[in-house]
Amino acid sequence: MEGIFVALVLRFDVSRGKESQYFKSAFLGYTVGLVLTTTAMKWLQAPQSIEFVESKTSASAKDESENNPSKKVE
Repeated sequence: MEGIFVALVLRFDVSRGKESQYFKSAFLGYTVGLVLTTTAMKWLQAPQSIEFVESKTSASAKDESENNPSKKVE
């Protein structure tokens, strides 16, 4: 999605016919965001956020308790 935004900003700058100030800012922000995201994924050794993983594990535990009514969870 963000790549499309950068392309639209470039198109806007070209249509204005002036110096490409918006494109430079959008491209720099996009590049910094990609670098920070990649660095965080490598550093944490997890490409998904912890909240997402926790919600999946709690949902699977809930499914197990619903499928197995003999075990009561209090």
